[in-house]
Amino acid sequence: MNSSSKLCIAGAVNMDITGYSDKEIVFGDSNIGSMEFTPGGVARNIAENLVKLGVDLHFATLFGKDIWGDYLLEDCKAKGIDLTGSVICNDYPTSSFMAVLDSKQDLAVGIASMKMYDHIQENYIENVLFCSGQADYTVLDTNLPAYVLHKIIRTSNTKFVVDTVSGDKAERIKPVLGRIHILKTNLREARILYGDSHASPETLIDFLINSGVNKVFITLGSEGVIFSDGEKTQKLKAEPVKIINTTGAGDSFVAGLVYADIHHYDMINMAKTGNYCASKCLLSPLSVPENLQVEELVEYLSK
Repeated sequence: MNSSSKLCIAGAVNMDITGYSDKEIVFGDSNIGSMEFTPGGVARNIAENLVKLGVDLHFATLFGKDIWGDYLLEDCKAKGIDLTGSVICNDYPTSSFMAVLDSKQDLAVGIASMKMYDHIQENYIENVLFCSGQADYTVLDTNLPAYVLHKIIRTSNTKFVVDTVSGDKAERIKPVLGRIHILKTNLREARILYGDSHASPETLIDFLINSGVNKVFITLGSEGVIFSDGEKTQKLKAEPVKIINTTGAGDSFVAGLVYADIHHYDMINMAKTGNYCASKCLLSPLSVPENLQVEELVEYLSK
C-alpha cells in the first residue's frame, strides 16, 4: 500500500441473487417474477461506493476458485477496486446471497451462503493487518468471524469503522466496541448488542457511546437515522424516494459516513452524506448506485 492510501476495507464479497415477485409473495408456493445476478457483499459494496467517490483504498476479501469467484475478481478490477490483501480460496465456493423482495421492494427473506468466511486462514489475517497498519481507516463488516475481527481490531492502530451486517453477527464485535471509531448498525442489531428487544433508540445510543464507540449511527428504516458522538444525540429523516431496491442501501450509507469523516464533516453532515448515498442506492436496481457523484453530493449538502 502506498503512503497516500487512506483506507483498508476487509470483509465479504459475494454474488447477489435477487428475486422480484410480480405480486404479493405467497409463502409456501411458487411465485412468478424475475431474478437478477449482481456483484455484492457488504465490504465490496462499500468499496465500490467509495471508489466512485474518489477515495483511495485497498480491499481485502476472499474469492473462491470457481466461475463466480473469477467473475467477481475481474469485476472488482474493472471498477478500479485495488485487491491488495485479497486471497483466493481453493477449499470453499465463492460466497453468495439470495434475497427475495416483497411487493414494496423490501427484503422479505434472505439466505447467505458464506461458509468460506468460517474457515479463514492466517495468511488472510496477516494481509489485513498489513493493509490496516498502513491506512488511516479500516472498514470491517461482521461477515468476518469474531476471532478475526478481534485480532484485527486489537492489533492495528487505525480508526475502525464497523458495519454490524445482521442481528446474529452483530454480537461478534461486542467485546471490542471500545476500539471502534464509527459504528453503523440498525435498530434490531443494536438491540441484540444491548440485550433488550424493546430498548429505545436513545437507550441504545447511550449504551454504545458508554461502551467506547466514538460515533454511533443507528438506522431506523423509513424513519431515518439516530446518531451521536457523545456530545449530542440527533435524528435525521430518511430521504423520500420511490424505492426500486433496498439491497445495498445500508452499505452505501456506511460509505457516505466514511467519506464524510475522511473530509472532517460534522455529525449532521455525516448523516446527510450517508442519506444521500443510501437514497441513490434505493433508486437503483443495483446494490451500488450507478450515478454516485461528489459534485452532486456537495450540492445536496449545500441545500
